[in-house]
Amino acid sequence: MKKEKRNIQFKIHKSPYEASFVYDEDQSMVTIDNRQSFTINEKSASTIGVYSLSNDCLSWLVITETDIHIAAM
Repeated sequence: MKKEKRNIQFKIHKSPYEASFVYDEDQSMVTIDNRQSFTINEKSASTIGVYSLSNDCLSWLVITETDIHIAAM
């Protein structure tokens, strides 16, 4: 992969698909907008981003420090 420099004036700082979430490290559970919850099989790395993959918010992209997960409700 070739790394390119780009003008930061065009950079979007927050994705419109990003959701607010809470990560419970003890149970490895992600709760999105206090409505939907799911667990991930990873206790060692905390979740750093949750993004909607569908208009109905039933499919999610979950990014952790070490992996990427797809969650479906």
